[in-house]
Amino acid sequence: MELEELLKRVTTISGEDVYGHIADDRLRVEHLPRSDDTWSEVVLFATTCDAYEQLGGFKAVANIANRQAPNLENCTLRELRAALFFEFRRYNHFGYDPDGDAMTYIHALIEEIRRKIQQVDFRNT
Repeated sequence: MELEELLKRVTTISGEDVYGHIADDRLRVEHLPRSDDTWSEVVLFATTCDAYEQLGGFKAVANIANRQAPNLENCTLRELRAALFFEFRRYNHFGYDPDGDAMTYIHALIEEIRRKIQQVDFRNT
């Protein structure tokens, strides 16, 4: 997907600045990257959540992100978005894009976020 198309999709759906935050209760499936989207497109979505600000800084987010991998289905929407945000920050720090295994995990995070959004009571998680 072209970056311009993604920006239009996100802006049109959210009515918000692409680089602004999207609150959990305003998040919709249409905001999420697709399974064939590139890392750059995933980053645009990951930056709609500033987990450092929401959860109290680097250590809190790192703890959440590093313990989530085996238990995605037990995570809250906030924890999943924090883990995705942390992956974005991790690879930004590394200075290179995630490899195939990392992208598999990142897309698993996105798919679990999608599942949570589709649940009727996701706002209570």
